[in-house]
Amino acid sequence: MALKGARFGRGRRLAGAGEGLATTLVVLVVVAALVYAASRPSVRQRFDLTRGATYSLSGQTHAILNQLEQPVEIITLFRPDPQVVPNGLAQVQYEAGEYVVNLLEEYVVAAGGMLSLRVLRPDLHRAEVEELVRSHHLTRYNVVLMVCEGRGRQVYLEELVTIDQGFASPDMIQPAELRQYHGETALSSALLGVSDDEPPVVAFLQGHGECDIEDYEVFGLGVLADALRGQGFNVRRVDMAGRNDLPQDVNVAVVVSPEPEKFGRRATDVLRTFHQNGGALFLALDPWSSDKDLDTFVADMGVLRERALVAREDPLVSGHQRTAIVARKFDPTHPITAPIAKQGIFATLAGVGGLHRSPDADVSHGTPALLRTEDDVFGDVVYGPTEPGDFLFEEGAERRGARTVAMALEGAPGRAVFLGGSQILTNVHMTGRDSGPANMELILNSMNWLAEREYVVDVPPREVFESRVDLFDAEQRDVFLYVVVYMPLAGALLGLIMWFIRRR
Repeated sequence: MALKGARFGRGRRLAGAGEGLATTLVVLVVVAALVYAASRPSVRQRFDLTRGATYSLSGQTHAILNQLEQPVEIITLFRPDPQVVPNGLAQVQYEAGEYVVNLLEEYVVAAGGMLSLRVLRPDLHRAEVEELVRSHHLTRYNVVLMVCEGRGRQVYLEELVTIDQGFASPDMIQPAELRQYHGETALSSALLGVSDDEPPVVAFLQGHGECDIEDYEVFGLGVLADALRGQGFNVRRVDMAGRNDLPQDVNVAVVVSPEPEKFGRRATDVLRTFHQNGGALFLALDPWSSDKDLDTFVADMGVLRERALVAREDPLVSGHQRTAIVARKFDPTHPITAPIAKQGIFATLAGVGGLHRSPDADVSHGTPALLRTEDDVFGDVVYGPTEPGDFLFEEGAERRGARTVAMALEGAPGRAVFLGGSQILTNVHMTGRDSGPANMELILNSMNWLAEREYVVDVPPREVFESRVDLFDAEQRDVFLYVVVYMPLAGALLGLIMWFIRRR
């Protein structure tokens, strides 16, 4: 029985101190072990407790990560786009960026040390970002960059999430909304691409008055060339003067609206042989650009070009400005345009002509329409190579109605993509704030499809689940008082009571 006023002896005090010291050491050892495990990729483990398993990786992705033979560095550069009239798009893009970073952290853990992740902010890490822009040909932010052995591959935010951008104009405001997560498909495919030791070669044919891929002025192709390099393509110019064939390592040959009657039979025969041997073609031909040999070759592939400019009857504009149109009707089923159709974004075109399937086309060849205009346009008949037309609708040869402005060719020895004009490829159309992403994605997706970069990584998109509680002002005030004022005071009061009890 303990005596009143009895005190602990020295031995009891030493035992209590030893017990406290041992407990402290055990806690330190446990904490150190946890920190070590968290810093070792080979032993780290994450648990996805989100609704819908937002960050759980598929078996396909795990197989890709297990087969990585070289380390890959992943860098994120996210910055919400500025808006004149805010409709929440910046916040939605910020949330999308957070999703991508969390998903990439799951990749890093699952890769067992073969992946590393750097999260850079353009406003805080300016020097590093500027160096990346120069070395990896970045054309804009909101991008994930993968680097392996000096090779780079870029994945844009539009490929990772589906965002309804809403409306942000003074007369109509509709909030932006994050609709779907589908980052795993794009990221895993990019990992396969950046690990490729032999990147596909894209050759821009020169010698007939075509635009230059090293020109960064308004109507040059420098931005497009940099974007292709950023996608991991080997981009080069091929001068057709005196050539009877293309280099053997070329995968995709690009023809960007040569001057009228300059392409000729010899260059056309080179293209024909290249295509018959399985080579892919990307042809962007203006409606006023005519070459009988090249036109015959295009018709033989099953595509007819309309000699008319797609224009709109708009009393607010006149002249060539009427050929500037907005196009939203992307084919939702084709690999090139399905990702764009999900986004609900639009492309801007200028000086394009309509494309049609030839009635004499080979029945075994498919010519899907990748992009169509709205119905409120007409075809302004071109007068000649240097006379595009009067931009006014005239009964007779001209007709109203939607036009196909981009087509693909499937089932032939080589694939092909046709555009009804070349201006969409130029710097000014690649960098537009509103339509630039759609224009860029259309071209880059086309190049990847032509190069047969269709990896077997198909993960169903995951829906966005949001839990939201709306409180009145009085309820918010009550929550603030309970959490910030009452609960800390209750804790302090309990401590004082225990102190008084122990003093007795």
